[in-house]
Amino acid sequence: MRLIPLLAVLLAVCLALSSCDLFAQKPAAASGGVVGDNGADLTVSGVHIVIPAGAVPTGTHVEAAFEDRNPAGADGTNLKTLSKAFRIKLGDGLEPAKPLTVTVPVDKNLLIAQQQSDTPSTVAMMVQSEGASTPDLVHGTWDPAAGTITAQVPHLSWVWPVQLDLGAVMKNVRDSIMQSLGIEYPKPDCVDKPVTIGATTYKAVSPAQAWVCVGDSNGSLTVTASSNSPIPFLTTTSPSAEATNKTEVSVATAFAVAVAGNSGFTKKHQAILMPGADAQYSFNGAPGNDVQVGFQQFPAMLLVSILAKVFDVAVGHFVDSKALDMVSKAGCMQNIVDTSQAGSALSPGVAAGVVKSFFGCVGSVVSLSWPAQIVMAILSAGPQFLVASALGIINEFTGGSDFTATVKALALKAPGVLDGETRFVTLDPWHDGALAAVAETQDASIVAADQAQYAYCSGSEIAPRKDGFRCYWPGIYDPCFQSPTTSGDFLCETVDTNGKVKTTRLKNMHIGSEFSTFVNSGAPEQSSPVRVELTDGTICARSTGAGPQGVPGYPYWAGACFGPSAGVWRVGEPDQWKDDQAHYQLYPAVTPGGYWQVAISVGNETAPAQRFDVKSVYR
Repeated sequence: MRLIPLLAVLLAVCLALSSCDLFAQKPAAASGGVVGDNGADLTVSGVHIVIPAGAVPTGTHVEAAFEDRNPAGADGTNLKTLSKAFRIKLGDGLEPAKPLTVTVPVDKNLLIAQQQSDTPSTVAMMVQSEGASTPDLVHGTWDPAAGTITAQVPHLSWVWPVQLDLGAVMKNVRDSIMQSLGIEYPKPDCVDKPVTIGATTYKAVSPAQAWVCVGDSNGSLTVTASSNSPIPFLTTTSPSAEATNKTEVSVATAFAVAVAGNSGFTKKHQAILMPGADAQYSFNGAPGNDVQVGFQQFPAMLLVSILAKVFDVAVGHFVDSKALDMVSKAGCMQNIVDTSQAGSALSPGVAAGVVKSFFGCVGSVVSLSWPAQIVMAILSAGPQFLVASALGIINEFTGGSDFTATVKALALKAPGVLDGETRFVTLDPWHDGALAAVAETQDASIVAADQAQYAYCSGSEIAPRKDGFRCYWPGIYDPCFQSPTTSGDFLCETVDTNGKVKTTRLKNMHIGSEFSTFVNSGAPEQSSPVRVELTDGTICARSTGAGPQGVPGYPYWAGACFGPSAGVWRVGEPDQWKDDQAHYQLYPAVTPGGYWQVAISVGNETAPAQRFDVKSVYR
């Protein structure tokens, strides 16, 4: 009789000690049973196991027990385990030929109540084999009355009842987006730095929501906008220009930009601007007037980026790394374009349509494994939760209204110096952009070794200045101007029959050859003209060779003229310029301080030469 009071005391002491938990799930020695002709129906430590007939041979021993073990390679942040691992072993490690039905008791208090979502639909069973690096998921059924989760388990050894925590998914998405966006948006080094192209200087005025930079690409204006706001914008320019996006290494951002381009969100001459994706515009040449850059809010693109991040966080562990790239190119993403547009308010209804279109497209394009299908099903079961959470993220940001930035075009003082009324410009194409943008590049490195002697340049006959050359590959180019930093690189000028200047870049040329080693030594500012522009707009360009026969008073030719006074550029005896190369082929003004002149046989090469006023001389 004294035993009962003693047990009561021991029980009281045990309950008083934190280390004594009589009711906690503990690892236990494995127990089980034997499979009969009709299979087995066992309950071990509260876990109900049904082994169908034919799953394993009759007489197979079944061992089962809870163990302290976490699933290897699983996402423990978003998938919450609801019990300890339960191990099932059949014989010496047999795998069942048919799925086992396993029902595991779960503490209801561990279940997460998903706001605006059907909580039972978020549960599943995680299964992992011995030695497997990652677990599998199978559908689970929640019985709220019994407090159990039941699943058909196709293989062994461990099972865990789990729940996808949608709240944790969206928190991870938000944290990831906030980290990628950053508290501050770094100011690019190019901001507030003007660029000069030809006779125009361009300077961008950056608005609060974006950093705007200008640049020079071979004589053409470039405009780059970098994000200074978490809200995406659809951008375009006036005048229009070729639009592209430069994206950083971010799955969600790259996906959003790809969707915008592939599905028609962005039209020709438009680009998306969002954190991690710069909008870049390239003009054909240099606009003479201001450039306007328009920005239109596009919150739907932020939602697309958020959904891509949801997919990556929740499902990315179970799918091919290129899954999102496949989705971005899919035609079904057009449904998102049809659902929303730039400038539209992102209402819950519109957002729900985007969510539905996104996950519907993913399901139709990506080959999903069973685990991925289960997670996708869980995500699809809670669309209202995702919509509310995504809108919550979007509403944390305050994007300004639609706006416009301006790139100011400031005309420079005309280059060169006046000599009377005529302006003399010393060409410096590698620095001042006086020549047009490079239209063609030829690289002599492709020339065969036994032909390399022909890919050379020697002193120019047209531009007798120290950097002036005539090049003989892949044709004859004169004048060509040598790069100040790379001796084998040249910019060569030609003028077409419309008077337009074309610039060809020659690379990796040889200087001199067995045919000619001549190099000029004259100063550029003392060189003779290579091209002139008349007051009536006519362009005259130098040429060499025999040319047409002379006319009275002008026995030689200097080149050809194109435009209103088109004809043969004429010149007299060269001795009259022997001490004044800077004015070779030019004749003094009729009146002191007036325009220098050139002689032209207009229309017909045999016509008498006439004098014409020269507005600009290029040498």
